[in-house]
Amino acid sequence: MMVPGEWRPALESPLFSAVAKLRFFGELGYRPRVRREDITISDFDDVGKLITLVGRLDIFGAEKIEAPLMEHANSGTNIVIDMSGVDFVASNSIRHLMVAAKAVARHSRTLVLLCPRPLVMMVLIQSGLHDLLPVVHSEEEAKAALSGHTG
Repeated sequence: MMVPGEWRPALESPLFSAVAKLRFFGELGYRPRVRREDITISDFDDVGKLITLVGRLDIFGAEKIEAPLMEHANSGTNIVIDMSGVDFVASNSIRHLMVAAKAVARHSRTLVLLCPRPLVMMVLIQSGLHDLLPVVHSEEEAKAALSGHTG
């Protein structure tokens, strides 16, 4: 058993695998920062659904958003994902966003990201997603982006 304060050097060790980190934090009582309650889904006027996310989309947060995101992506409606409350995006969350965007496109609809924070926007740019997913900075821009895709 580690004494408090002795664990940080162990975490920084290259031998401390991601799985070990997950187990370690699980034992400490670490819980996902995106809870089911941090995902709200509402109508976005008459052009689609608004999915509002709050928290960190880390490995745990991505797990929580996958099912509701895919449920609405396969429903044949436009989707606006409000990212203004998201302060971190991991690669698995990016994957969920891309899969959802492809599912929405199969129904000839559009998925747009609304108001991502600067750090999240930087991740989207570095991953090349800003070229594949429309990013808007106001609800009016989102409505305009979706107006040609109502049905």
